Amino acid sequence: MKKKTITYFVIVLLTLCLLPVAAFGDEQAEASAYLWRLINQARVHPLVTLQAQGIDEAAARLALGDDAWILDQGLPPLAWNDSLYQAASAHNQDMVTQLYYSPTGLDGSSVVDRIAAQGYDPTAADEVLGAMAFAGFIDPLEAAKLTFNSWLMDELNPAYGGVKRIFSQNYTELGISFNAAVLDLGPDVPHNVYIAVVDLAMPLIPHPYLIGNVFEDLNGDALWELGEGREGIALVVRDVARGESHTVISGILGAYQLEVAGLYVTVAVPDSQGQPQVVMSLNGISLGRTSNSLVDFSPGG
Repeated sequence: MKKKTITYFVIVLLTLCLLPVAAFGDEQAEASAYLWRLINQARVHPLVTLQAQGIDEAAARLALGDDAWILDQGLPPLAWNDSLYQAASAHNQDMVTQLYYSPTGLDGSSVVDRIAAQGYDPTAADEVLGAMAFAGFIDPLEAAKLTFNSWLMDELNPAYGGVKRIFSQNYTELGISFNAAVLDLGPDVPHNVYIAVVDLAMPLIPHPYLIGNVFEDLNGDALWELGEGREGIALVVRDVARGESHTVISGILGAYQLEVAGLYVTVAVPDSQGQPQVVMSLNGISLGRTSNSLVDFSPGG
């Protein structure tokens, strides 16, 4: 019988606190994780995202106005927060059950009210809604991508004039609920509906996170892509100062998240003899001191 091999990544830290990857809800978990990744990818690598989506850079700069520097410098990724997810999920389900579509609940609640009810105390908060209806079945991941593209096109359209949320400096965390439903909305509206709710916020005391995806580089381009995520990979995290080790398991689409403070990272995987071999070194690069950072890990570098 073939022996099963377990791959580990070793991350050496100066100081750390651990946050397990949040447990996604039952509804369309992969789509929620995919939206999280797409939002962070756009924030961290905006020009790459523009090129991939065929969005004119000059128009995007005009749309961002005084914040056009974001296209050159990017923004930190947003960390997953389970309280924000719970608030987003409850509002999503309420809209589906009560057949309405609004950032204001039928009880008059705002996003601030809803996240406060989950015990989250923000300095800033907002919500992004997305809904799409289809005559036939469409894969949830494709629906998530179309929803994200719609948000992106709006924010980078000079004629939009609305509030920027994907490209906002005001938030450090999010929670995403992606729901599928079959609804009777009248003879002229397709019955298969996907609804996305993204709750964005910054807590009173921000905590920096290291965020990313563990992936297998199938096409050799050294970039995470859909279909390459490695779920269930053990990331072994060593706290040098305390001499302690912890294990974090990569989640859906290979996503992981660590709450950290001022770290220098070395990543290694076992070689054929089971000895750790460094495949990525970020020593000397300060990550996560004041903001979140996005780093993907791939076996073999």
